[in-house]
Amino acid sequence: MNYRKEIDGLRAVAVLPVLFFHAGFRTFSGGFVGVDVFFVISGYLITTIIVTEMREGGFTLVGFYERRARRILPALFAVMLACLPFAWLWMLPSDLKDFSRSLLGVSAFASNILFWRESGYFVTAAELKPLLHTWSLAVEEQFYLLYPISLLLFSRIGKRWCIGILAVVAAISLAGAEWGSIYKPVATFYLLPTRGWELLIGAFSAFFLISKGGVEAELEKEGGAGHQIFSLIGLLLIAYAVFAFDKSTPIPSLYALAPTVGAALIILFANSQTFVGKVLGCKPFVWIGLISYSAYLWHYPMIAFARYRSLAEPSKPVMLVLLLLTFILAFLSWKYLERPFRDRKTIGRAQIFAFGLAGSAVFVLAGCVGYLSEGLPNRFPGDLAPIVFPAKTNESTACKLSYLEGVQKTRLCYFGDTSSSYTIALYGDSHAQALFSVLDESFRKEKIKGVRVYLEGCGVIPGVVIFSARERSRTPHKDLNECLAAYESLLGYLRGNANGVVISIRWSMAIFPVAGSVDELPFDNGEGGVEYIEPRNYMTLDKAGNFTVDADGKKMAIDSLLKSMNSLGKAIFLVHPVPEVGWNVPKVNFVSYLDNGSAPKVISTPYDRFKTRNRFTNDALKASEDYKNIVHVKPESLLCDSFLKGRCVAQVNGVPLYSDQDHLANAGAKLVVDEIMNHIKR
Repeated sequence: MNYRKEIDGLRAVAVLPVLFFHAGFRTFSGGFVGVDVFFVISGYLITTIIVTEMREGGFTLVGFYERRARRILPALFAVMLACLPFAWLWMLPSDLKDFSRSLLGVSAFASNILFWRESGYFVTAAELKPLLHTWSLAVEEQFYLLYPISLLLFSRIGKRWCIGILAVVAAISLAGAEWGSIYKPVATFYLLPTRGWELLIGAFSAFFLISKGGVEAELEKEGGAGHQIFSLIGLLLIAYAVFAFDKSTPIPSLYALAPTVGAALIILFANSQTFVGKVLGCKPFVWIGLISYSAYLWHYPMIAFARYRSLAEPSKPVMLVLLLLTFILAFLSWKYLERPFRDRKTIGRAQIFAFGLAGSAVFVLAGCVGYLSEGLPNRFPGDLAPIVFPAKTNESTACKLSYLEGVQKTRLCYFGDTSSSYTIALYGDSHAQALFSVLDESFRKEKIKGVRVYLEGCGVIPGVVIFSARERSRTPHKDLNECLAAYESLLGYLRGNANGVVISIRWSMAIFPVAGSVDELPFDNGEGGVEYIEPRNYMTLDKAGNFTVDADGKKMAIDSLLKSMNSLGKAIFLVHPVPEVGWNVPKVNFVSYLDNGSAPKVISTPYDRFKTRNRFTNDALKASEDYKNIVHVKPESLLCDSFLKGRCVAQVNGVPLYSDQDHLANAGAKLVVDEIMNHIKR
């Protein structure tokens, strides 16, 4: 197989947008599609190599996997090794535990499955996971495990049948990606079955060129009008995706045809005679393409650790320095690791396999130690524990949810004094969960039976449907109707089994977006503290029965919740918005300890920021002040303008009141629960 400079140039076109996207440069809002371009390139190169060797009678599976090990493992192991000391020094135990698990996932080339399974509200944010980017390597390796064997089997039934079967597989994969981008966007993003079609587009490109008399024969043709036009269209398609797509664009899906077909057109029609071929074949692009694999590996851990170590988002100059360092490390890695390990005369087959097994064993061992030890908390002095590991809810371990027979989608568990006949239910999202431990303790003292109720797969506000940022407009009326019916069943249960209900919700998230009030998610405190969470939209039905983000529908949904709860004839303890912080309080303490040897006495955010952000919610909740059964509990009055004028506190006298950016630790939850208990006693 002859060397094609323009393919290395295409690698550069793929990797540069990815780097700038991950570094937070908004111009490259769709830079993530560079990974889709890489998949096409990989499919093309692997197919060309396999088919050529099969024709020449020299293809073996052992030789194929040897070549993959030489290509992938040396630089990958170097990056993983470089991450270890930074993870040891800088990561909190919970995050080091997650990092250790990722070492296991990467070593098994299953990190895509791991990160898919880890996706959720309470996990470490994607931007802070140093090895998150290895999901794409896992997808490729899983493809490489299946694809050569499939070609060997299919080749026995003829070329046409082989390509036909692969075309059916690709069509099913693309259809699955389109469906999954709507209904299962996270799994669709990470897993091979919905990514395979992108690699197969590259494979079909190779089959086409080979069928025309060989790759070299086809590419030696003059750069006629067809080659010029189609290769240029390919480059424009990729550029369009890079600059026009953003995080809300569902990828992979039919949208991903733009970068993948664009890459295929360049592979098929660009050559040394075309304008695109000449541009991509110039020395700067070729040089970046040659080191693109190492650049891809090195950039993400550096950016993730920089974000982890800094309280605020690193500045653009800092990100540019990190990208420059990426290219320096990538060059060194390419020169001193990638190239030597590809030389069979220097390193034999047995040695490369032994290296792979030994390296994997080291990282599996490191991963097991970090994971089984719960993130090695003994790394830190004891006086750090209260400020870095504040006591917080243990609902997930203490509350074993079970399904309630005869009540749709409802799960519950009991806590407090379970022998008592006086029962208070706890209803809500993670903000309700944050109150659980302190409520449990208080209920035990006051001889109150608690019941945690939870509607599985439904929003906490009836009539509100959750959309992730990657989901497009859809009309899941069936799901909505099921959740509304489940909520009615829950009301029936509460009417007959509870003496009161505590409601606690992260209101700003449950109604996002609302123009003029809750305009942004994640929350930005305006002073450098920005939380890392996956954006989600919450939609309601309008009068015509269509889903909308309009504020009127959300106000009606909140009022529906309050009216229905009030109608129970029970005491309803309604917890108003808990101030969001923006700062991850334990992280602020940890970073301050690393920098100064001590943590700040007080952590706070502007009260005005809270007022603006919760204006819509407070107006909506104010409408229920006339409801005779609803008792209003306002964390705002406990945390804002109380300890500090004009500020909402998150830490007082060195005691953390929050366990992260918006969830109360037990010290903060006690303030709210004490207020609830005062009302209950009355």
